Amino acid sequence: MKRGPSDPYRFDPTELHPSVREKILKTDVFSYRDAYYEFGVVDPRVAPVHFAVGMPNGQNMFASSAIPPYILPLYLEHEIQCNRLRAGEVGRCASIEEQVIQRADPAILRQLLEARQRTFEDLITHYKIDVQNPADPFTKEIAGTMLYLREQMKKLNVTAL
Repeated sequence: MKRGPSDPYRFDPTELHPSVREKILKTDVFSYRDAYYEFGVVDPRVAPVHFAVGMPNGQNMFASSAIPPYILPLYLEHEIQCNRLRAGEVGRCASIEEQVIQRADPAILRQLLEARQRTFEDLITHYKIDVQNPADPFTKEIAGTMLYLREQMKKLNVTAL
């Protein structure tokens, strides 16, 4: 894929890896900051990651069909911010996560924290990331966010699922 985060957004499933493309169940649209983002709703078995989401190179967003509707917008918002609007900014992932958590409805905060921690723990396992010594900018973003989520879980006395 030659398109990147600064190009106009377009969902083109032919640009997705075949392992993701073959798991698309349908498409949907998410409105964020006066823009519309078509995304693929994928079978949860797309990856060994709880509530898998992705937006490779700031294009072709996808999200697991297992993500509950009340937290799906928060997952998609994070992807758009991290992979398009603030792409390349060091420390963006944890910063975006902090903003998402601060704005979350208090009624769903516990479920959101549990789900996000599980997602990031799975990413740590899947990519074999050393949280204390991540190998590259991509894994550094994941590790930093995981550390932030662990801190929030502890601070709010929330235990992982």
